[in-house]
Amino acid sequence: MMKSGWLLGMAALAGLCACTPANAGFFDGRIEASFQDPVLVGSTLTPSQFFDNTATAVYSTFAGDNGAQVFQWGSNAASGPGYSNLIFSPNQNVVINDGQPFDFGKMSFFNGTSELNSLVFGVNLVLSFIPNGGSLSVDTLTIPITIGTTFNGGGAAANADFITFAGLTQSFFVYEGVGGTAILNGSIVGDPQFLPEGLTIDPTLTIFLGPTDHPTPYDPNQYLVTDQSGLNGFPGGFLGTAPSSVPEPSSMALLGLGGLGLMIAARRRNVRTTV
Repeated sequence: MMKSGWLLGMAALAGLCACTPANAGFFDGRIEASFQDPVLVGSTLTPSQFFDNTATAVYSTFAGDNGAQVFQWGSNAASGPGYSNLIFSPNQNVVINDGQPFDFGKMSFFNGTSELNSLVFGVNLVLSFIPNGGSLSVDTLTIPITIGTTFNGGGAAANADFITFAGLTQSFFVYEGVGGTAILNGSIVGDPQFLPEGLTIDPTLTIFLGPTDHPTPYDPNQYLVTDQSGLNGFPGGFLGTAPSSVPEPSSMALLGLGGLGLMIAARRRNVRTTV
């Protein structure tokens, strides 16, 4: 009797160990976002020009509606709105299993026309998961964002400014003077942690126009939202490959010295062959 009771107890314990907890790999909560650590030194594109705006950059961050966070930069130029902004609206209703694709949130980018010495060249997007009771927590994720600014001397697509999320192959371009919205998507995997996987253009918000005045604090009612097409039949934003980065002045100097050394060596070889 004692032996059979022991066996039954072991079998019951084994059955309990084989069961998977109800909340394993399940995430129920919301995402919070913030913009941090703007990059004040960088280069514009087409043509490239290096700027150190440490003392002159104009930027601010503030909260919008429904958890949205706004990063705004730039000061008035001769024409057009004198600022640009990024507005990240995080997903407020996350109910997923691990590895299941979902939207982290929406990034709206308004491309203004600013004085060059007021520009910033990047910022960090920080994402946190706020679980509901009984849900698993997720590691905080910091995504460096590069802000690419072009000189406005070409066509509409060539003049589009863009943002690039570190780790993603495609960048989000927005035409001059308007805005567009892209969806940042991915999954939660591993220990667990966010895994950004791609961007898609938001089909429900193709273009929005900003006010001419600098709105502080951010007021969504100052934006005219339309469902009309953007420039040349395209929406306000599009996805594409960002132009190659430009070496910073120190790197360019090293390249120049290297090229000079090669020229001197080649000249010496030429002198030896002709003497």
